[in-house]
Amino acid sequence: MLQSRLPSALTRLACVFLGAAALLGQDPVPERIAPPETPVKTMELGAFSVSLAVKDIAVSRAFYAKLGFEVVGGDPEQNWQILRNGTTTIGLS
Repeated sequence: MLQSRLPSALTRLACVFLGAAALLGQDPVPERIAPPETPVKTMELGAFSVSLAVKDIAVSRAFYAKLGFEVVGGDPEQNWQILRNGTTTIGLS
């Protein structure tokens, strides 16, 4: 007997809640409430570097030179070189 009355009681309760919220000028559905404005924080990475294993240092150096990288260190005879463009450093080996 209680089970047959439970759905209608819940429906009435939901209607009362929604009606009261509407009378108070509030949105009864929390998902529609706008979150407070918070400033977006970004991560500062600073100088960035990466080391790459390449098949041919000369070919790789030429490729990165076209992108604005300049040789700043290393020894291609020993199979390693360091390239830089701004704050970005690439190690080739």
